[in-house]
Amino acid sequence: MRLTRRAWAGGMLGVALGGMRAGGSAANEAPPMAFEPDGQTAVTLNDPVGIYIDHKDQLYVAGAEGVDRYDSNGQRNRRIETTGAARAVAVDESGQIYVAQQTRIEKFSADGQLITAWGESGRGDGQFSYVTSLDERDGFLFIADAGNRRIYRFAGNGVYVDAIEKFAIPSYYFDVTLGPDDHYFYVTHTGRRRVERYDRNMKRVDYWGESGAGASKFFGCCNPTHLTVFKDGRVATAEKGIPRIKVYDPKGAMLAHLGQEAFPKESVHMDLATDSRERLAVLVPKDRAVRFYRIVTVEAKKDMTEKDHDS
Repeated sequence: MRLTRRAWAGGMLGVALGGMRAGGSAANEAPPMAFEPDGQTAVTLNDPVGIYIDHKDQLYVAGAEGVDRYDSNGQRNRRIETTGAARAVAVDESGQIYVAQQTRIEKFSADGQLITAWGESGRGDGQFSYVTSLDERDGFLFIADAGNRRIYRFAGNGVYVDAIEKFAIPSYYFDVTLGPDDHYFYVTHTGRRRVERYDRNMKRVDYWGESGAGASKFFGCCNPTHLTVFKDGRVATAEKGIPRIKVYDPKGAMLAHLGQEAFPKESVHMDLATDSRERLAVLVPKDRAVRFYRIVTVEAKKDMTEKDHDS
């Protein structure tokens, strides 16, 4: 859950990736891009599990006590207390804040005042079992429910619209995010180890991903756990089991890989977002921090490393 206000563009990526096959880098070819650290924000909430970045580059973190908001300089400027532990957060263009609990959605004004709330436990239309993610666009809220294995669409006032169901979701990891051009949304189909893209008619239009331990594949049960989309259509994913972050081109060819050596052991809930500078934000709950990375070419990363060494 993340800043998904992006615009599709793909020309340079297509040229750079010429010979790569969908689902991974070409045989014997290392990823052409790398992760360059670019700061971090300390998190004060207990059990942080979700993040979002709005159009003002404000960072929102969901956790046990509710939602904390940080300005673009990393300073906390508001805490929104919820009636239960917050599982996910999203923000609309006017600054209204949607917070997911396990079976309840609460909507707040930009200054943290409760506007409305809805949700009840169950398996009927519009009922929730275990909400894990949500995103908002144009007055509609898209909600991932891992317990009911559904993606719901609600109006912003809580009126149920429709849903997609019959996903294979073996555990409580299930992410949804809106795409760069307003026409599509993306889902982590964890039991199938793939990323799926749907149109606004709730119809699947394509998917990519393979099961396996290789760098470009999704390993073990229930991966990828989280995702976000850049302005040019690149997709970033996070995994558990082998905690790692990857960036793919719009067709599923891997561009960059950050392996388990970069994260604490058994890291989970590594939610993702992007800001207006195209930095990737990664929630690392065990470090109680949100890290920021720039995605750069391997050559640029090498130059930066050499300059740091020389200095």
